[in-house]
Amino acid sequence: MDSYVYDFIPYWLQVENFLKRVEEEINTKSILWENEALSIINELLILILRVTKLNNIHTEENMPTKHSNKIVWLAKQYMEQYYAENITLDMLAEKFFFNKFYLERCFKQVLHCTPLQYLKQVRMERAKNLLISTDFSISEIAMQVGYSSASHFACIFQKYTGQTPSDYIKNKR
Repeated sequence: MDSYVYDFIPYWLQVENFLKRVEEEINTKSILWENEALSIINELLILILRVTKLNNIHTEENMPTKHSNKIVWLAKQYMEQYYAENITLDMLAEKFFFNKFYLERCFKQVLHCTPLQYLKQVRMERAKNLLISTDFSISEIAMQVGYSSASHFACIFQKYTGQTPSDYIKNKR
């Protein structure tokens, strides 16, 4: 396991301010204090990610300013990078501290599909690319795009493209 040391001295007043604000929310327990405390902690984590450059979302695209668009942007970036993992709506909501119903509503509003429909699109586009650009078996491609079963993958692929993976390969090559 790698170890890193970062110089937070230039940021110490900011860190201290975040921690004092969280402590204040915990002590006062005003309406929605938990949400405010989480929000402050998110700000602190963003500062830490910026200073350490350990952010795992890499993109050239700028984050939008509208809140619902930000939510969709964050979830999209995550799904496009980790599409092969077992991603659920609950996991996305928990990861980004959003209500899953709100997340789904934002996706429908912005992209006209649900987060899981978007994930399926990402996986299918990656699969199409792998089918025509590699010699991997259909089972290997299924695993690489997040499906544990080649038959399940083939069924979803056929619904998505109108062709079986084998037919898709024949028609594109």
